[in-house]
Amino acid sequence: MNKFVYIFFIAGIVLLSFSVTSCYYDKEETLYGGGICDTSNISYSNKVVPILTVYCSSCHSAVNAPVLGSGLILEGYNNISIYLQQHQQTLINAVKQNGSAKSMPPTSKIDKCSIAFLEAWILQGKKNN
Repeated sequence: MNKFVYIFFIAGIVLLSFSVTSCYYDKEETLYGGGICDTSNISYSNKVVPILTVYCSSCHSAVNAPVLGSGLILEGYNNISIYLQQHQQTLINAVKQNGSAKSMPPTSKIDKCSIAFLEAWILQGKKNN
């Protein structure tokens, strides 16, 4: 009986330690950068290319677009610039996933700050900088 009480006591301490240390509440702003997106001067090379690489290149690179990306190549400034000449709002709606265009990427969502960077870059004249 003494051994059973000891095991029960140890199990209780272990469970209590998990319950105390496993749950905590953080503010979303602390975890995900505070939602502060400086969109005042967006650089194509520093902001847009990384977003396109992470979220778009698996389907819309020059290699994958013919099979996975409906032939739409978003790799390289010239390709995206030509596409945006006629489809600027379509791209914005697609990444915002607002129902006005096919949601892109189809299996995930681009974070709000990255969407703000893309939209600001487009609205600032799609500079190749």
